[in-house]
Amino acid sequence: MGLGIAFIFGILPFFLNNIYVILLCRFIYGAGVGLINPLVYTVISHVYEGTEQAEMVGYGSAFTNIVNILLTYSVGFLMPLGWHYSFLAYSVILIIFILVWAFSPDVELKNEANNDDKEKNSSKDNKPRTHLGPSAWKYILFMFFLYIATLLYQIKYAQILVGNGFGTPQQASFILGLVNFVSIITGLVFGKVFKLLGRNIFLIGLIMVLFSYLLIPVTANIYLSALLIVVVAFGSGFIASYIFYELFQVVTTEVSSKISGYALVAINIGIFCSPYVGAIGAALFHNNSPALGVMISSGILIVLIVVHLMTTSLDKRQEEYYKNLNSKQE
Repeated sequence: MGLGIAFIFGILPFFLNNIYVILLCRFIYGAGVGLINPLVYTVISHVYEGTEQAEMVGYGSAFTNIVNILLTYSVGFLMPLGWHYSFLAYSVILIIFILVWAFSPDVELKNEANNDDKEKNSSKDNKPRTHLGPSAWKYILFMFFLYIATLLYQIKYAQILVGNGFGTPQQASFILGLVNFVSIITGLVFGKVFKLLGRNIFLIGLIMVLFSYLLIPVTANIYLSALLIVVVAFGSGFIASYIFYELFQVVTTEVSSKISGYALVAINIGIFCSPYVGAIGAALFHNNSPALGVMISSGILIVLIVVHLMTTSLDKRQEEYYKNLNSKQE
């Protein structure tokens, strides 16, 4: 249903001229995408387990970025024909719709399979099964603050390059565009790196991003700056993939079908709030320089690192608790 809605209302503006109807189509298209995105991670959590599940989460991230790049270039290719033609890029959704219709397995969600058992549980037993625990809330809030920091830094990056005197806004845009390409590699290797590092991959990713954020403003070379952005892309990819994987380890099967949706909502709210956080900071300190944006983004990351170090043992206990809880239900 999500793919069908996205396809129909994605290409419909090609046939329209009324801007308000086009905006309505974009709104409905977004609703279709909203039905698809959370389900991707939900199906992965119900079909795969352990390191294989982590590997599939990484692949999901990689292919998301591949399609984003393909769509961007498709729009660029179609745009010279007229602005209407750019909407034809969404025709690719029809191919995906047919493939899913023909080949996607009918996945029975675990919580649906156990509906009869759930009805037998007492209200006291149901509470931990349908409510988010502290670790789940922690990672959802981490997503929110991480995307505030990430988007705020991207907004300030061009100013940093120009202010340091070794780059232009166009070069900054090109360097930031590398993030999508690097994210593909990060997604493909995430499962293998996770096998080697385990939960440490999350802390390492945070440190990679933090140190790159702090070093970029003091670099005097555009190539070094670009290299640090690549490091940021690797670290951010590890962080996001790990959070989506870990969220399924600290919730019950009843909640697992919704948890990725919660995370995606947190991401989008963080993206929305990011420029306002920068504006509020500039107003409070009467400072609109890139340095303030760097301080805010880096400060957010430092706080997240400290909170994560303080709650690592809690995460371990939560994983064990929900593992046992889900095993009893099965």
